[in-house]
Amino acid sequence: MGKMVKGSPAQCLFSAALGFFIGFAAVSLFGPTAHKFKDIMQLSPVMMGLLVAVPALSGSLLRIPFGAWEEPSGGR
Repeated sequence: MGKMVKGSPAQCLFSAALGFFIGFAAVSLFGPTAHKFKDIMQLSPVMMGLLVAVPALSGSLLRIPFGAWEEPSGGR
């Protein structure tokens, strides 16, 4: 087994909530700022759609392997 993580359940909950909010804010603020990227990089509408959609899609799709990885690791 690996090293045990030290800390209280309250610290874990606070850290997980803070990480969630920071990640959500980053993805949420990416869409409104994407029009600046479109002008600078001269993106087509399809590329613009991918630019905005990839962070949300990758986050949702990565839940599958991370959820499967949680079982053998015990969520630590």
